[in-house]
Amino acid sequence: DTAAQRGAQQGLAEAQMQGEFLGQTYHLDASAADAVAIVAALPAAELQALAAAHPDKPVLNVSADDDSLRAHCRANLFHVLPSARMRADAVAQWQQANPDAAGVSARAWHASFEKYAASQLNKRYSAEFSQPMDDESWAGWAAVKLVSDTVAREQSAAPAVLLEALHERLAFDGQKGVDMRFRSDGQLGQPLLL
Repeated sequence: DTAAQRGAQQGLAEAQMQGEFLGQTYHLDASAADAVAIVAALPAAELQALAAAHPDKPVLNVSADDDSLRAHCRANLFHVLPSARMRADAVAQWQQANPDAAGVSARAWHASFEKYAASQLNKRYSAEFSQPMDDESWAGWAAVKLVSDTVAREQSAAPAVLLEALHERLAFDGQKGVDMRFRSDGQLGQPLLL
């Protein structure tokens, strides 16, 4: 019962609605054995071990912001949550342009974000879980949705196809208004909210 898991459940509900039109069904399961992709909310060391144990499957990190993960990233490890450095860089850029700004923080998501259908996502999430969507719940939602969107677009749930598509052909806006893509270090390039 974590924010990331609740977000993944929200993503699953939306993936199922999309899948009904395409004849696709999605499941969240605690076992990685038969998984097409793995969504993981784990500390850095456990995340690296999980990715090493399943090198043929995409592993999507939705909770660890450690910069070291991005510096020594495995080819099958994708970071949906922004890194600590990404957030620090966003704040530094804002403060350089606005020297009098104090108390600024950078986030992946905020419950008051309204553009690009974000308000509808926030409403669906808060209606389902009686709490606001935060960074990790957005990352859990985004991980499930970008996998289901990729399966729908590629018309394949083969892990090898997903790995290639996530590296080369991802087109996902995550309710942020721009197509996001994974960088060579596995980090999802994305706008941050200040």
